[in-house]
Amino acid sequence: MSGGEEACAIGWSEHVDNFPSQSKIFTARVVMAEKVDLIAKCIRTFPDFPTKGIPFKDICPILKDPKALAAVTDLFEEHVRRTYPQVDLIVGTLYAACELIKQQKAEVLGCLVVVELKYLSGSEKLQSTPVFSLIQY
Repeated sequence: MSGGEEACAIGWSEHVDNFPSQSKIFTARVVMAEKVDLIAKCIRTFPDFPTKGIPFKDICPILKDPKALAAVTDLFEEHVRRTYPQVDLIVGTLYAACELIKQQKAEVLGCLVVVELKYLSGSEKLQSTPVFSLIQY
């Protein structure tokens, strides 16, 4: 990947100012899709774990693959920079992190996750807090 594509993918355009804006948008979408695809390919499924009918999604292979881990970081950073400029990040379990922030009288703007298991309805527990997930099952 060239520096121009990377700059476009994470929202900085200083290296790609000579390209038409449509080209920048297309390049960014292609790079983002490639990164999400790389991440998705690293996720292992263990059917019927911990009980029958539950597909366990293991993201540990992402941690072993430097390119996949960098893709997660890049996509999260891009999302935060676009959505919440000038905001620090807190990492942890979603519900616990949100509760900790609220106890400090701070506002929770959103949550970022690698995998969201929609059938578990975990994001519903966060009520009005938006959840951004890279992969959904």
